[in-house]
Amino acid sequence: MDRTTLWRLMIGLWLALSLFPLGLAAGFFHDLPVADRGPGNALELVLIYYMLVLCFPFGWIGWAVVALVQWIANTKTGHPIETSYSWLIVEWLIFAALGYVQWFVLAPWLWRKWKARRVSAQRSI
Repeated sequence: MDRTTLWRLMIGLWLALSLFPLGLAAGFFHDLPVADRGPGNALELVLIYYMLVLCFPFGWIGWAVVALVQWIANTKTGHPIETSYSWLIVEWLIFAALGYVQWFVLAPWLWRKWKARRVSAQRSI
């Protein structure tokens, strides 16, 4: 298996793992009583906690962004953002974008930079 295929397989696996909590939350959201659809309900927390683990450490930035958006909405309108299908997708997109950038853009760049620096250090010896 060549590197490109392996890389695409890793991206696909990561995407499948990140879609799992979204599908889980959206699937159970339909059965959630309207009274339980407020901010911070169990389904939203499952999505956030799962994505925090999957996107660690950048997941904390995602959590901060979600919390900030909810705080701003609550402060400006006086009404918190209620959990809905669209809000679950927005939360997932925030975490997924950060996780993708972390694992498939920033981490490979740092790895290449570290390897290049290591090779140049060995050549100078």
